[in-house]
Amino acid sequence: MTDVVQVGYSSDIDDRTLHEIYLWPFAEGVRAGVGSIMAAYNHVNGSLCTQNSQILNGLLKDELGFQGFVVSDWYAQFGGVSSALAGLDMAMPGDGAIPLLGDSFWNYELSTAILNGTIPVERLNDMVTRIVATWFQMGQDDDYPEPNFSTNTEDATGPLYPGALFSPSGVVNQFVNVQGNHNTIAREVARDAITLLKNVNQTLPLSTNASLSVFGTDAGPNSGGLNSCSDMGCDNGILTMGWGSGSARLPYVITPQQAIQNISANAQFHISDSFPSVTPAADDIAIVFINADSGENYITVESNPGDRTTAGLNAWHGGDDLVVDAAAKYSTVIVVIHTVGPILMEKWIDLPSVKAVLVAHLPGQEAGNSLTDVLFGDYSPSGHLPYTIPHNESEYPASVGLIDQWFGQIQDQFTERIYIDYRYFLQANITPRFPFGYGLSYTTFNFSDATVTTGYKTTPQPAPRAGGAQGGNPALWDTVFTVSLRVTNTGTRSGRAVVQLYVELPGDTLGVDLPPRQLRQFEKTSILAPGESETLSLQVTRKDLSVWDVIVQDWKAPVNGAGVKFWIGESVAVEDMQIVCTVGQGCESA
Repeated sequence: MTDVVQVGYSSDIDDRTLHEIYLWPFAEGVRAGVGSIMAAYNHVNGSLCTQNSQILNGLLKDELGFQGFVVSDWYAQFGGVSSALAGLDMAMPGDGAIPLLGDSFWNYELSTAILNGTIPVERLNDMVTRIVATWFQMGQDDDYPEPNFSTNTEDATGPLYPGALFSPSGVVNQFVNVQGNHNTIAREVARDAITLLKNVNQTLPLSTNASLSVFGTDAGPNSGGLNSCSDMGCDNGILTMGWGSGSARLPYVITPQQAIQNISANAQFHISDSFPSVTPAADDIAIVFINADSGENYITVESNPGDRTTAGLNAWHGGDDLVVDAAAKYSTVIVVIHTVGPILMEKWIDLPSVKAVLVAHLPGQEAGNSLTDVLFGDYSPSGHLPYTIPHNESEYPASVGLIDQWFGQIQDQFTERIYIDYRYFLQANITPRFPFGYGLSYTTFNFSDATVTTGYKTTPQPAPRAGGAQGGNPALWDTVFTVSLRVTNTGTRSGRAVVQLYVELPGDTLGVDLPPRQLRQFEKTSILAPGESETLSLQVTRKDLSVWDVIVQDWKAPVNGAGVKFWIGESVAVEDMQIVCTVGQGCESA
């Protein structure tokens, strides 16, 4: 964020990386019909996001064909004419300057700029059209309900216009219960994400009769009370979400402690981050809860200003030591991790007593119930890592390290280019602790009978431009190949498999350097009973096979898919691949 001391940092990204990595999800959103996109506080390649014409006009509105409006992040507008001409359509929460004191970015100054010709009236019309068109597109003209709650107060009455200097008061919270079956959905979503990383000798699932000792404050409630920390700006009790302006107020939380108590009559709880004096029996099992938090940088939590600056990628509150202490006392230790991202495990992952490790991510209000669904075997875990877990931070490229600079603009050089996360580990030939996409189950699966069918036309077509429709050139979204395969549960318990399809492109043909493979599609099966099979079909688009040509300023792909391989497996690691298909040559075991 820009302030009087320091200009907001600049993300310096080359053209190809911008298209193939960072613009990619925005293209997906635009194609899906998103109505508004927010411009951030930082700069991109030296130009502030809210007045960056290349980003807003060139890429977003022209190349991606975005039809909605661009809104600033809160007080992220720092120019008047420049932001209007660059493509900003709405400033929030209003004029970032102080119009009453004669200082304004837009307000009356926008009228002046229109009248004197500095800003074309067509640009003003474009702003209005985009905002109003989105209102109609989202059906807000057709019996759309009025807001019945306020995020600014929990009282029934309050300011009707909280952003105004003076505002009348009225009813702002009607306390309408709209939860319905949200608890069921929240529990299912959290349960499906739980990722099993280690399970020696089928330690999990647990018997409900097992003698359990539960350690760690992450298993219990926030000692200050539910929602006691503004915008979740603390790490106290079970970690349900990160902190910041995008956090939500929890209607309730089922903690792991509550959920385990509801199932097990033989559980003892030590809701502390200091290991107590205990003398376990030989068959006692320890479950240790640890976490790692982060959030938005306007809140500093335990000396971590947003990013995990102080904690690094280690567990908070001495979590690593808690696991080590438990492993010294108990012959069987299960570690449960709630974390915002990658977390280091080297202090304890190979200890003989650590028999099982579960990453439960950020589970929300149904944290405890979703966890016990998996711990006690009602469901087999089916989550897979959305990131790589390294042995140590030094395995990452130097460009992703922290930059400490008090004055002047920080230049965040994205010198790793397209090689982020698993792409970097593959390119650098580094075997991580756990690869991207990794996740175990209580059962096993076999992938077989894979086929590749073509969906493209072989007749010559004129070279299309990069844009042309919402999300970019419509031809990019054509299905050019369909990969079908059979998934069979070969184990003894019911479970769901996640089929991951990675694409290997012929870099020599395309004239660019490329990672060995990149994830392009994945799909989770239904719950399969032992011996049951399901056939899945994964569509591969032309864009999935394309790279960005920085000279031509367009996408290019291998002609008719020549030289393309599809790797199908349960993680990005080659040892977890089951099938490899080569276009035009068929499929075989990997």
